[in-house]
Amino acid sequence: MELSKLVDPMFQIALKKLSGQDLSAKVAFKLKGIVKRVNEETAKYEEVRTEVLNRLGERDENGKIIVQENNSIKLSEENLQLFIKEMNQLMAAEVQVGNMAIHELSEKVTLTAHELLALDGIITE
Repeated sequence: MELSKLVDPMFQIALKKLSGQDLSAKVAFKLKGIVKRVNEETAKYEEVRTEVLNRLGERDENGKIIVQENNSIKLSEENLQLFIKEMNQLMAAEVQVGNMAIHELSEKVTLTAHELLALDGIITE
């Protein structure tokens, strides 16, 4: 699964909703493992993104990163393009978080088609 999928807000919302459902112990255990790996990969992504921003961000005369009013890091046009390129390459990275078959889920589990689509790769046929 591409890293971009894991950091997608819709994926995160759908995974959280699934985690809150009434699941058998076996399925809950499997899902907890998946959630743990998703959280680990998401945390690594945030660490790397922060490192890249710190490397490419503009600095003031004291060498401190310039944070704009909207809490974004100021980047020159050249570094913005470099940041976008590096993030696109990172987002295309394949990560393994596990999956489960849809038949493993209880009949009580309620997910919309949109949520199931967001979880594609985690929930398989």
